[in-house]
Amino acid sequence: MSPFFLLRTMLAVSMIILPFNTFGVVPSGSTVIVDWSEGSAEAIGSAAVSLIGPPFAPQNLAAMPVESHVALSWSSPASDGGSQVLSYNLYRGSGLTSSLLVTVSAPENRFNDTEVSGGISYRYYVTAVNVAGEGPPSETVSVIVPRSASGQAGAGMILIGILVLMVIGIATRIALVLIASKELKK
Repeated sequence: MSPFFLLRTMLAVSMIILPFNTFGVVPSGSTVIVDWSEGSAEAIGSAAVSLIGPPFAPQNLAAMPVESHVALSWSSPASDGGSQVLSYNLYRGSGLTSSLLVTVSAPENRFNDTEVSGGISYRYYVTAVNVAGEGPPSETVSVIVPRSASGQAGAGMILIGILVLMVIGIATRIALVLIASKELKK
């Protein structure tokens, strides 16, 4: 059996097995008939066939840390794999693993991650999805979310409050000692 025959047979079988309407390989209503006689596998008739694969990785992922969120944006992949991009999967990690954060419908290519905490480092990457599936990930970007100014001011106010309470406590003890010493002198 020649390698060419094997390749033609695999192509013919894959054309029959694949769900055409799901992947858009053959226009809806088209029929492909395979002739298996005389040791050959050839399609009888013609149909428009286009090979579809997953899209390439999205490009130019950028993450801008802001006080209360991370603003993310990216560009479309260099190739859509033969079928338009339907959505983007955005992944986030802050430790050793990353998980799906959100799915964004195409053509939108931005998202604000508001579920972040100040002072923590986050990693992000994005993938594109078409009818053939999810493509490879973009480059990973890392960002450290700044601590909020209001949170720092709040911490300062707490420290001042503690100092005031300490001064009041010390003043109260001194007053009690003075009162006690006056009572002892009587």
